Amino acid sequence: MVTLHDVTERRQAGERLQVVLGAQRQAVAVVAHEVKSPLTAIKGYADLLLLGGGSAGMNGREQWLARIRENVDRLAAIAERFLEADRLEGRLRARQSAHVSATELVRGVTEE
Repeated sequence: MVTLHDVTERRQAGERLQVVLGAQRQAVAVVAHEVKSPLTAIKGYADLLLLGGGSAGMNGREQWLARIRENVDRLAAIAERFLEADRLEGRLRARQSAHVSATELVRGVTEE
């Protein structure tokens, strides 16, 4: 006796999963880069301020604080884009519905 199993669907699902995981890894790398850049700038300017700013004076410190604020705004915008994407994805999931044939639905209700 021999039993055969069609593994086509399983293999295709595995391939789709690999594509999704690859896209997810790429997205994580992009996000890490997008977040790391402003964080590095914020840290650098904060370090300058903590060290007293050398001979930069008050004008230099104000510029560094302005740069810190710009980079914080960049981070906030990045976070807002991700939150908006999550909200949109949530709406799409809520709207997903199954396609049902009206004829089959009426026939099934009639039979019952």
